[in-house]
Amino acid sequence: MKKLLSLLLFSLFLAACSKNDLSPVIQVTDVYVNENKETNFVKMMEAMPELQIGDRVEVALNLRGNGTDLKSFQVNLDEVISLRELIYQKKEVSTEGDFTNVKKGHLRFVDGVKNTTLIIKVVVTAEMQEDMKLLFYLSSKAECDAAQCELVLRTKE
Repeated sequence: MKKLLSLLLFSLFLAACSKNDLSPVIQVTDVYVNENKETNFVKMMEAMPELQIGDRVEVALNLRGNGTDLKSFQVNLDEVISLRELIYQKKEVSTEGDFTNVKKGHLRFVDGVKNTTLIIKVVVTAEMQEDMKLLFYLSSKAECDAAQCELVLRTKE
């Protein structure tokens, strides 16, 4: 009977996760190029200018745990783009352990953080041969899949 009950509870838990009710959410709220705050490209990425070496992109993210605490955040960079700055609430990020590495774009959240906002500033450091994807990952303390978000940065044709 216990095995049947455990199996039923486990099935319900998997079903809840598959509906993404507990999965964290990454929302891109702002995208600016070369510190021009007059044009927010978040809803018109196709209008973003083609990027060249030295161009800077600023991305604002709203992170939500959907009722659970946030666990970690990561931005994946590649050799043609580098992280200039990662702006976050210092009191929300743990300095203990070895996961938090701001220079690499890795953050571990302290207990109790369910929602936060981050600003990521990157710069194009080498010529891009094709469109570049800036990838963001967010995990929460719920036993569900992590959230992934990609932002396509256009390059010259």
